[in-house]
Amino acid sequence: MNKRIAVAVGIGVVLAIAVSVALTRPAGEADAGDAAPIVIDQFAYGGNLTFSTGEMVTVNNIDGAQHTLTSADGLFDTEVLDAKAGTSTFVAPTEAGSYPFFCSIHPSMTGTMVVTG
Repeated sequence: MNKRIAVAVGIGVVLAIAVSVALTRPAGEADAGDAAPIVIDQFAYGGNLTFSTGEMVTVNNIDGAQHTLTSADGLFDTEVLDAKAGTSTFVAPTEAGSYPFFCSIHPSMTGTMVVTG
């Protein structure tokens, strides 16, 4: 009986450590999917446009045309996202502020990402 208890306690400790490691990540390290994505549809940027510093940003193009999401100051650029299926991720800037962006294919498409500290 004591052997069974020791084994059960040992398994519990291993599981607790595994869960703790899985839920812990260094500061500034983000996983894709942390926040709702920016969505490109009908030649417009929509969805979530506010992110935390260093957070992983996902961009989904569901429009029928290719697009990019390119920062005006060169801090981020998705490159060309395929029509109806293009997805890209990048890390949000590490300083809080407003970051204007545009589509390099359709320069009249613009938006602003807000990054909070």
